[in-house]
Amino acid sequence: MKRSRVRALVDHLVARDGGYRPLELLKLVRRLDSRDEQSWLRGEIRFLEDRFYGDPLKVAGSLLQAAEWAHRLELAEEADTAISDRAGRIFRNGVDDRMARTVWQRRQVSQQADLFFDNSQATARNQLQRALLAGDRLRAEQHLAEMARNQPDSEILADAEHLVGALGWLQGTPEDLDALVRALDEDLAPRARRLLGGEETGRYLSPFWMHLAAQLDPAQFDPACSRSHPSALYERAGDWAAVMASVQAVHDHHRHADLLARLARAGLAGGRRDLGWQALSRLCWHHPEVAESFLEATRDEEIQRRIEQYWDLEPPLPVELFPAWLATLAFALPELPGDDSRGSQALSRVQSARTRPDDPDARQWLARHEPELMRRWLAAARP
Repeated sequence: MKRSRVRALVDHLVARDGGYRPLELLKLVRRLDSRDEQSWLRGEIRFLEDRFYGDPLKVAGSLLQAAEWAHRLELAEEADTAISDRAGRIFRNGVDDRMARTVWQRRQVSQQADLFFDNSQATARNQLQRALLAGDRLRAEQHLAEMARNQPDSEILADAEHLVGALGWLQGTPEDLDALVRALDEDLAPRARRLLGGEETGRYLSPFWMHLAAQLDPAQFDPACSRSHPSALYERAGDWAAVMASVQAVHDHHRHADLLARLARAGLAGGRRDLGWQALSRLCWHHPEVAESFLEATRDEEIQRRIEQYWDLEPPLPVELFPAWLATLAFALPELPGDDSRGSQALSRVQSARTRPDDPDARQWLARHEPELMRRWLAAARP
């Protein structure tokens, strides 16, 4: 669901029920049937997510957006007492399950609190949030002053003051880049999450990472300070084109695992999948431990699907052979520069054998040097 739709649903439930209950939202959008909810409450269903209409991961994502909006409305969190002890889990994932069992209630019931968006306090806060996300310091200062007049005792006023003041950092050149990075991570990011919510925090911080990256020469790379390279800062801003350009500005970037991992993530996410696969293949061949961590953490759906199949092989194959194994399945890998690594040699032989099936040399090499890969290939090719 779109964020605006989720927020409107939370507003509707708060107006109707005086609070927001995740399971009520799911019934409202027909993701959950009331009869299934009752069966689950009686202990007849172990995991309620099995009865959801639609992908449970997407359902959990919508509930996370709803929880962030409820937090921004300053609703109070409490356990859902309507859930009986006999009921099973809502989600298999523990974090998602706790979130779905949390009810968000108004802190106090009064005429002034009944309309969240029609009173001056909420209006000033929402306008401040929009100004912060737009990076408009002047407008943000105006709305901050209005909010301070209307809510002098608000718990979020200190956070708002810090976030507005930090916009001034975008006008100058930082004297100590490392200190500013620490300030963003340790001070501004937590304040932004409290005031803006988790999803919008990235939007607020993005101009800061871009500003810092622009101060640095991407051709200069120190492996001991990899996190300070412009590619790392552009990645935090979500500017994939800038990440790719920064990595490629380092003449020997293919030798560094951190840069290859960034190039792979940026290429896959930024519409240059050929570049992403080239970087990932080199990572597998020359930095297998880093490649394994990359593959475990990737959010790319295509790679997730393939790597799950790869990890399930018995006996397992080393991560160096992942690109070669993909080639045995006729996966369309981009053209990759070869070298003398094990993974590159195996991939070259698989591709040669596929291109020239009558030439026995490539098959003989695979049978002698990579017999398990050869066996997998022959097994996959059987009707």
